[in-house]
Amino acid sequence: MNNRKNSGRYEKRFDKILLIRCVIFSVIIIISSLFEVSFFKVFGKTPAVVLCIVSAVGFICGEKAGGICGIVGGFFIDAVGSVGISISPVFYMLMGYGCGYLLKVFLRQNFLSFIIYSVAVGVLNSCVTLGHFAFHTKSLNIVQIFKDTLLPEFAAFMMFVPIVYFMCFGIDKLINKIKK
Repeated sequence: MNNRKNSGRYEKRFDKILLIRCVIFSVIIIISSLFEVSFFKVFGKTPAVVLCIVSAVGFICGEKAGGICGIVGGFFIDAVGSVGISISPVFYMLMGYGCGYLLKVFLRQNFLSFIIYSVAVGVLNSCVTLGHFAFHTKSLNIVQIFKDTLLPEFAAFMMFVPIVYFMCFGIDKLINKIKK
Protein backbone atom coordinates (compact mmCIF):
# COMPACT_ATOMS: atom_id res chain seq x y z
CA MET A 1 0.00 0.00 0.00
CA ASN A 2 2.81 2.37 0.86
CA ASN A 3 4.57 1.68 -2.47
CA ARG A 4 1.52 2.84 -4.43
CA LYS A 5 1.55 6.23 -2.72
CA ASN A 6 5.24 6.69 -3.47
CA SER A 7 4.86 5.65 -7.09
CA GLY A 8 1.89 8.00 -7.49
CA ARG A 9 3.97 10.90 -6.18
CA TYR A 10 6.76 10.01 -8.58
CA GLU A 11 4.34 9.93 -11.52
CA LYS A 12 2.90 13.33 -10.58
CA ARG A 13 6.40 14.76 -10.25
CA PHE A 14 7.36 13.23 -13.59
CA ASP A 15 4.30 14.78 -15.22
CA LYS A 16 5.26 18.19 -13.79
CA ILE A 17 8.77 17.90 -15.23
CA LEU A 18 7.31 16.82 -18.59
CA LEU A 19 4.97 19.81 -18.48
CA ILE A 20 7.85 22.17 -17.65
CA ARG A 21 9.93 20.77 -20.51
CA CYS A 22 7.05 21.05 -22.98
CA VAL A 23 6.22 24.61 -21.95
CA ILE A 24 9.82 25.81 -22.17
CA PHE A 25 10.45 24.14 -25.51
CA SER A 26 7.07 25.30 -26.85
CA VAL A 27 8.01 28.90 -26.12
CA ILE A 28 11.30 28.35 -27.96
CA ILE A 29 9.37 26.80 -30.85
CA ILE A 30 6.96 29.74 -31.03
CA ILE A 31 9.85 32.21 -31.16
CA SER A 32 11.75 30.20 -33.76
CA SER A 33 8.61 29.74 -35.89
CA LEU A 34 8.55 33.51 -36.29
CA PHE A 35 12.24 33.33 -37.20
CA GLU A 36 11.61 30.54 -39.70
CA VAL A 37 8.84 32.36 -41.55
CA SER A 38 10.84 35.60 -41.77
CA PHE A 39 12.97 36.58 -44.70
CA PHE A 40 16.08 34.83 -43.36
CA LYS A 41 17.44 32.46 -45.99
CA VAL A 42 20.40 30.08 -46.12
CA PHE A 43 21.44 28.78 -49.55
CA GLY A 44 18.37 30.57 -50.93
CA LYS A 45 15.96 28.53 -48.76
CA THR A 46 14.40 29.05 -45.36
CA PRO A 47 15.91 26.60 -42.85
CA ALA A 48 13.51 24.29 -40.98
CA VAL A 49 14.66 25.38 -37.53
CA VAL A 50 11.44 24.33 -35.81
CA LEU A 51 11.71 20.81 -37.23
CA CYS A 52 15.28 20.66 -35.95
CA ILE A 53 14.14 21.79 -32.48
CA VAL A 54 11.31 19.25 -32.45
CA SER A 55 13.64 16.39 -33.35
CA ALA A 56 16.16 17.57 -30.71
CA VAL A 57 13.44 17.69 -28.04
CA GLY A 58 12.32 14.18 -28.97
CA PHE A 59 15.90 12.96 -28.92
CA ILE A 60 16.88 14.58 -25.63
CA CYS A 61 13.64 14.62 -23.60
CA GLY A 62 11.85 11.55 -24.94
CA GLU A 63 9.02 10.68 -27.26
CA LYS A 64 6.20 12.29 -25.26
CA ALA A 65 7.85 15.70 -25.11
CA GLY A 66 8.91 15.38 -28.76
CA GLY A 67 5.38 14.55 -29.88
CA ILE A 68 3.79 17.38 -27.91
CA CYS A 69 6.36 19.91 -29.13
CA GLY A 70 5.93 18.57 -32.67
CA ILE A 71 2.21 19.28 -32.64
CA VAL A 72 2.82 22.78 -31.23
CA GLY A 73 5.56 23.45 -33.77
CA GLY A 74 3.52 22.19 -36.70
CA PHE A 75 0.52 24.31 -35.77
CA PHE A 76 2.63 27.44 -35.35
CA ILE A 77 4.48 26.92 -38.63
CA ASP A 78 1.14 26.56 -40.41
CA ALA A 79 -0.44 29.47 -38.54
CA VAL A 80 2.44 31.92 -38.98
CA GLY A 81 3.16 30.78 -42.52
CA SER A 82 -0.49 31.52 -43.41
CA VAL A 83 -0.97 28.38 -45.47
CA GLY A 84 -3.81 27.08 -43.35
CA ILE A 85 -3.60 23.84 -41.49
CA SER A 86 -1.84 21.18 -43.54
CA ILE A 87 0.08 18.04 -42.65
CA SER A 88 2.78 19.90 -40.70
CA PRO A 89 1.43 19.15 -37.19
CA VAL A 90 1.19 15.44 -37.95
CA PHE A 91 4.58 15.33 -39.67
CA TYR A 92 6.34 17.30 -36.91
CA MET A 93 4.67 15.19 -34.21
CA LEU A 94 5.84 12.00 -35.92
CA MET A 95 9.40 13.32 -36.23
CA GLY A 96 9.57 14.36 -32.56
CA TYR A 97 7.98 11.17 -31.29
CA GLY A 98 10.03 9.03 -33.69
CA CYS A 99 13.36 10.50 -32.57
CA GLY A 100 12.49 9.80 -28.94
CA TYR A 101 11.19 6.31 -29.59
CA LEU A 102 14.02 5.22 -31.88
CA LEU A 103 16.53 6.45 -29.33
CA LYS A 104 15.26 3.82 -26.89
CA VAL A 105 15.35 1.10 -29.55
CA PHE A 106 18.48 1.66 -31.65
CA LEU A 107 21.17 4.18 -30.75
CA ARG A 108 22.51 5.76 -27.58
CA GLN A 109 22.03 9.41 -26.75
CA ASN A 110 25.06 11.24 -28.08
CA PHE A 111 25.83 13.88 -30.69
CA LEU A 112 26.67 11.45 -33.49
CA SER A 113 23.38 9.61 -33.03
CA PHE A 114 21.55 12.93 -33.23
CA ILE A 115 23.33 13.75 -36.49
CA ILE A 116 22.21 10.39 -37.91
CA TYR A 117 18.60 11.01 -36.82
CA SER A 118 18.76 14.55 -38.19
CA VAL A 119 19.87 13.30 -41.59
CA ALA A 120 16.88 10.94 -41.59
CA VAL A 121 14.52 13.77 -40.54
CA GLY A 122 15.98 16.02 -43.25
CA VAL A 123 15.51 13.35 -45.91
CA LEU A 124 11.91 12.76 -44.80
CA ASN A 125 11.31 16.52 -44.87
CA SER A 126 12.66 16.58 -48.44
CA CYS A 127 10.28 13.74 -49.35
CA VAL A 128 7.34 15.75 -47.99
CA THR A 129 8.52 18.77 -50.01
CA LEU A 130 8.75 16.60 -53.12
CA GLY A 131 5.23 15.34 -52.43
CA HIS A 132 4.00 18.94 -52.26
CA PHE A 133 5.67 19.63 -55.60
CA ALA A 134 4.12 16.54 -57.16
CA PHE A 135 0.69 17.47 -55.86
CA HIS A 136 0.78 21.11 -56.96
CA THR A 137 2.49 20.99 -60.37
CA LYS A 138 1.49 19.43 -63.63
CA SER A 139 4.95 18.56 -64.93
CA LEU A 140 7.64 17.40 -62.56
CA ASN A 141 11.30 17.90 -63.41
CA ILE A 142 13.01 15.86 -60.68
CA VAL A 143 16.55 17.03 -61.47
CA GLN A 144 15.55 20.70 -61.38
CA ILE A 145 13.58 20.28 -58.14
CA PHE A 146 16.42 18.31 -56.57
CA LYS A 147 19.02 20.91 -57.54
CA ASP A 148 17.02 24.08 -56.82
CA THR A 149 14.93 23.05 -53.82
CA LEU A 150 15.70 19.77 -52.08
CA LEU A 151 19.49 20.05 -51.73
CA PRO A 152 19.50 23.68 -50.52
CA GLU A 153 16.62 22.93 -48.13
CA PHE A 154 18.47 19.91 -46.71
CA ALA A 155 21.74 21.85 -46.39
CA ALA A 156 19.99 24.75 -44.63
CA PHE A 157 18.35 22.28 -42.23
CA MET A 158 21.59 20.47 -41.43
CA MET A 159 23.42 23.74 -40.84
CA PHE A 160 21.36 24.39 -37.70
CA VAL A 161 21.52 20.85 -36.28
CA PRO A 162 24.62 21.30 -34.05
CA ILE A 163 23.45 24.68 -32.72
CA VAL A 164 20.00 23.39 -31.85
CA TYR A 165 21.33 20.18 -30.29
CA PHE A 166 23.64 21.96 -27.87
CA MET A 167 21.00 24.60 -27.05
CA CYS A 168 18.35 21.97 -26.25
CA PHE A 169 20.88 19.81 -24.38
CA GLY A 170 21.87 22.77 -22.20
CA ILE A 171 18.26 23.69 -21.46
CA ASP A 172 17.49 20.08 -20.53
CA LYS A 173 20.48 20.02 -18.16
CA LEU A 174 19.12 23.16 -16.46
CA ILE A 175 15.69 21.57 -16.12
CA ASN A 176 17.27 18.43 -14.61
CA LYS A 177 19.14 20.59 -12.06
CA ILE A 178 15.84 22.25 -11.10
CA LYS A 179 14.26 18.80 -10.78
CA LYS A 180 16.84 17.74 -8.17
